[in-house]
Amino acid sequence: MAIELIVQHVAAALIFGALMVAIFRGKRALFKQKPPTGKEQIVVAAIWIFVSVLGQLGTSLSPFERERSIAEGLKKAPLGNALATNAPQEFENLVKRIAAVDDRAPDAKEQITNLVLTTVDSIVNQRVTTAPDAVVVRWATAQALGTREIQQRDPIACYNKIYGHTAQNFVPSEATYNALTNARIELLQTSAQTPQASQAFLRDKLRPIMTRLGQRYGSRIRVLDNPTAPDANKQDACEITLTLWEEIAHRPPEEAGPILRALYKS
Repeated sequence: MAIELIVQHVAAALIFGALMVAIFRGKRALFKQKPPTGKEQIVVAAIWIFVSVLGQLGTSLSPFERERSIAEGLKKAPLGNALATNAPQEFENLVKRIAAVDDRAPDAKEQITNLVLTTVDSIVNQRVTTAPDAVVVRWATAQALGTREIQQRDPIACYNKIYGHTAQNFVPSEATYNALTNARIELLQTSAQTPQASQAFLRDKLRPIMTRLGQRYGSRIRVLDNPTAPDANKQDACEITLTLWEEIAHRPPEEAGPILRALYKS
């Protein structure tokens, strides 16, 4: 029993450490995440512990016991529990895939991290496009908090995170991590199928936002025409894109929600 508790708690630590960085990976477009790659993951100490413990117990745990220990450990974390409750089939598949990882492999920690992140992000990316307004706004606000932290440390890393280039590893503050985790849990729990806004609605609501950005940044706003161009000013692209994101998220939920869903879906 003592050994099982150790594995459970270490597995919970894995969820905390791995998912702490989930949102801070590159994006194909303004708000849309791409699947993680091993080079983009932070080396989390908890993963080493997790792998080490299971490696030591590999000969004493049956396949069933191994999967049960992993499942119980993941459920100790709120996000893991939300995944198990609201996406049981995906959770079961994740457990089996983690259990199949060779604990002795040099890249075992990256494999496990990628499995967790890919599973959760796949569900989040689906549900954010149909989630209720307030839930989508809280998700976008949490993303903005984290991206501002990146910008404060390194504007080029901010650009890389937004526009999908290889970026430096980044650990968010505790407050931002909590905001991101809570928003992820909300998205996992939602099953709403919110109607999509019309193009006319989006144009009407985005027009005053873009006008304010033009007044604030002047000709610099043109970087949004092609922010991934080789000669684009990356610091401007980061700053203006992030401000646009914040401007949208600060609108009333009934306005911001439809805009954000459309952007996530694009």
